[in-house]
Amino acid sequence: MPSNNYFSRFQETPIQIVDGKETFGVWVQPSFLKVRPDPKNIKTYKVTSKTDGRPDLISYNIYGTTFLDWVLIAFNDAHDTLNWPEVGDIIEYPIDAIVTSELL
Repeated sequence: MPSNNYFSRFQETPIQIVDGKETFGVWVQPSFLKVRPDPKNIKTYKVTSKTDGRPDLISYNIYGTTFLDWVLIAFNDAHDTLNWPEVGDIIEYPIDAIVTSELL
């Protein structure tokens, strides 16, 4: 498995030097967040009591890493992430092949 840096949401974002320190510029969204993938490339996950409020654990169950929780949050347009998602929620996520093809 690749290192966790490959899963960073800043993977394609250029590094800038500001006041002598490295920082990131404007975030470059991956294409699966700009244009919704074909429905056949979107799956659903029903939140259980074990994954209630834990997008990191859902990410682990889906993608095999907790470092892609940001994909779930962004893909589901979750503005209020405190205690998100809740038991019984059905969340959508792009299939692994789409996510990893852009991030690796």
